[in-house]
Parts: sequence; structure tokens; C-alpha cells
Amino acid sequence: MAFAYGNLEQQPLKMMKQAKIPRITSINHIDGFILICTFNTGEQRKLDMLTFFLRNHYSEDSFRSAALDVNKFNTVSLRDGTLCWPGIVRTTRLSNGMEFEEYFDLDPLVLYDISTPVELTADHIAVLTVS
Repeated sequence: MAFAYGNLEQQPLKMMKQAKIPRITSINHIDGFILICTFNTGEQRKLDMLTFFLRNHYSEDSFRSAALDVNKFNTVSLRDGTLCWPGIVRTTRLSNGMEFEEYFDLDPLVLYDISTPVELTADHIAVLTVS
């Protein structure tokens, strides 16, 4: 079925399939600043967070620099499908005087983009089972 608009004919728009936003479903292993996580795509992926933090100048930002402390980094948890550090918090005050606490977290799309696939070997499976 075509619709006529003046001299132009257009086909009706078909519903586009929505892309699934990659989200982290579990943190499987932490070794220093290296994380192995499972995404909702079913993939196990490795995140080298120290390289990411340094490349993005986290040491120059008073809020984000706290993530460079390995003890604070190791408090990482999952929140809404992404990595969150509940021990790294700042208070933001709005112009109307309202205040709220903001936890340090990262966009799951960024995390997926900076991660690399992990080939699961018998050694990885043993580590993931013991962790």
C-alpha cells in the first residue's frame, strides 16, 4: 500500500526493531582494576578500568579520582545494569536549594564499548566458580 503526497509516493513506515542496550548482569571477577562481567547479550567481557580512568584524566577530577583508589574501586556493585561505586558520593545542590547525593557510576554503553570479549577457558571457569 502506498500513500501519494503530491507527486511523491512513500511506503508506510515499518516498525524498526529496537536495539538492545547492553547492560551488565553480573560482576564475575575483580583483579585490581580489571573486571570480568556478564552482559545481557550473554557475553563475558573484560574491562580494564585503570586504562579507561587514566585515558579520561580521572586523576584531574576531585569526584572521579576516588575511583583510582583500589580499596574504593573494589566496592563496585551493580545498579540498574551498570557499575556503581556507592562509596564514591558527592552532594549536588540545585538552584532551588534542593540537594541530592550522586553515586559514581558509568554509562553501560561506554562500558560495553571499552570492554573486550573473554574467551572462557578451563582456567577462567575455575576462577569464576571459586570467586
